Amino acid sequence: MKLLIFFLALLFSFKSFVKEMAHYTPIKKYSSSEYNHKAFFNWYTMYKGVRFQAGDRFPNTDLYRTDKSEMIKAHSLFTGRPVVIEFGSITCAAFIQTKPAMYKLYEKYKGQVDFFTLYVRENHPTQKFPHHTQLKNKIKQARQYESFKKAPYPTLVDTIAGDTHQLFDNLPNSVLIIDGDGFLRHQIKFSEPTLTEKRIKSLLANTKSQKINYVLEDGNKDFLKTMSYRQTAATLSKTIGYEHTEVEALRQKLKQEIKSKNYKWNSPEFHKASRDAIQQLEKKLAEISN
Repeated sequence: MKLLIFFLALLFSFKSFVKEMAHYTPIKKYSSSEYNHKAFFNWYTMYKGVRFQAGDRFPNTDLYRTDKSEMIKAHSLFTGRPVVIEFGSITCAAFIQTKPAMYKLYEKYKGQVDFFTLYVRENHPTQKFPHHTQLKNKIKQARQYESFKKAPYPTLVDTIAGDTHQLFDNLPNSVLIIDGDGFLRHQIKFSEPTLTEKRIKSLLANTKSQKINYVLEDGNKDFLKTMSYRQTAATLSKTIGYEHTEVEALRQKLKQEIKSKNYKWNSPEFHKASRDAIQQLEKKLAEISN
């Protein structure tokens, strides 16, 4: 009888492990070369993360520190205080624009909340800041961001294949708000400091609550509606010397061509047209770089 109970317990443990592994697997996992696009086109075609639920903890993925290039486990970030993690890169205009407000939040709540930047793929790769092919180059570009923006809180670097980023949404500038025990509480698709502060206040005011909610929110819609790609390029030009107008002109042309076909969203035809367009953009980028 004891042996039977032992094997039943072992089976239950194995099934729980398999279920957990399946849960923390992206709906669509991209290879490193697919994930690190050479030219920006449309990250919405890569919106294929895990659908997290209330009661889920932040996954214990591998992350890298910029100061020593050493690997740490994500769960080491949780020391009892709430944690805010913002995804970004030096070539993401939305991320760069929110920095002054996010830095003010850090100064206001430091000691109560821990803040981190998670450096993901380059959103708008350029010749100066190209797409990532090696981890050491990704860490180098993360350090350049820290130096350029005088970042007051730590920057962590995702793996070269974006293992943490792909678990969530692949979007360039999401914000995660996590409680001190590592439970996911809020995911804001596009960083919005005012909304982030509201969620921080709510979490700090309800630290003793036994109920764990997980809320997915759109975030900075106003930024997305009002900021044209030309404005995006202008923002990046001021910060990192971002310039490739020929590539942008081609991107707009290809985008209109795809739009005129009226493909069904996320259909095979839509994805094929997007991949073909990216290849053309990469070819143009290579011509300009040589």
